[in-house]
Amino acid sequence: KKILLPLLFLTGCYTLKQAKEDDTKNKKTFVHSKYVFAMVAPKENTTLNYEDSIISSTFIIGQKEIDFTIQNKTKLPLKLIWDDASIGLFGKSNRIIHSGVKFTDKNTSSPPTTILPNTILDDLAIPTGNIYYSEGSYNTILSYPGSWEKQNLLIPITKSNDLSRKLIGQVITLYLPIVNKKNEKLGYSFHFKIIDVMKN
Repeated sequence: KKILLPLLFLTGCYTLKQAKEDDTKNKKTFVHSKYVFAMVAPKENTTLNYEDSIISSTFIIGQKEIDFTIQNKTKLPLKLIWDDASIGLFGKSNRIIHSGVKFTDKNTSSPPTTILPNTILDDLAIPTGNIYYSEGSYNTILSYPGSWEKQNLLIPITKSNDLSRKLIGQVITLYLPIVNKKNEKLGYSFHFKIIDVMKN
């Protein structure tokens, strides 16, 4: 049955503020579980892959990032313009960083990546807004240095699943602006819908 829904950035009435409040209230009840996704655009499938005459791509929605591969099927190089890439999450468009970029450089410009003909780019996307510096502690009882950390893309799964199940039906959007040798824009928007929450 065809899925019909507006392609919005993680849509619905459950907001980022509510998610953070629920996260704080229930931070001692998390269990190892996972969200189950389906791609709803540009092609509907549950394997989270897409292929056309130009690219072949696969995706994994991780706990803190989206991992993906892009294969260039053409006979000419393609470029991925990182500065224009984004993740749509909780109604907000987020700039991203990718593999090889230091967290300290999260707000600086990233040069494009060239994908040569018949080669595969294996990379990931992390919303820059989810990267933060956690201050260390230095005292006579316990000392540890500060470090850069990543927040979860979505609220952790709870034992009751009540909170996480509110997100079923929501959509995450990953926009990857790709251009060809002629500098023609071939931007791809990939939309992933949460269809279930599973406990291990």
